[in-house]
Amino acid sequence: MVSQPAARQAMLLVALAALLSQTLFEFGPLWLVAADAPAAAFGPYWAGLVATLGIGGLLAGRLRLDHRPTLFGLAGLLALLPLGLTGERPLPVVIAAQTALAVLLAVVAIHAGRLLHDAVGSSVRAGVASGAGTLSWLLFLPFSIGFGRLTQGSGVGTSAWLVAAVVLVLALLLALTAPRRIPTAADPAGPGPVSGVPVGLTSSAG
Repeated sequence: MVSQPAARQAMLLVALAALLSQTLFEFGPLWLVAADAPAAAFGPYWAGLVATLGIGGLLAGRLRLDHRPTLFGLAGLLALLPLGLTGERPLPVVIAAQTALAVLLAVVAIHAGRLLHDAVGSSVRAGVASGAGTLSWLLFLPFSIGFGRLTQGSGVGTSAWLVAAVVLVLALLLALTAPRRIPTAADPAGPGPVSGVPVGLTSSAG
């Protein structure tokens, strides 16, 4: 079902994007707790975080991720954003980094869903998508345990480096999906409009 390298790569991309998105929605408020943020800040913060799903969907339909410069730029920005969560950053920097990261993860999830659907036959797409969602939860379980223990022992600013490491892997994997050639007007055989659906993006937004 996922014997092709492209399918396995897309499946891992979907799973990692879902893992990181789930991490932000589950553990993101810990940064506010660590910064002693007022209770009134949590409502707007959460509303903004949830809104990133819609913003990411809008951007995914507009960005040309079949163009290598766009894809590489997205991967590079994705790799840098978690640095805003490490150490003792000012709360506005942390919130901005989380929000931007959540938007890009939504974009990546939709792009990865499209790649996964394109890499497998129509008769098995539903099963493969379900498998990718299951894989994301299998990865999230040990990751969340490790994140929790590291946060308890060293603080959320330190455990953010664990997030940064996984984001870096995701960014490198995303860069590997870049097309070998850029479609031109004379060669319009490149990817069409984004049609994928984010698989297992998050279950906490509802």
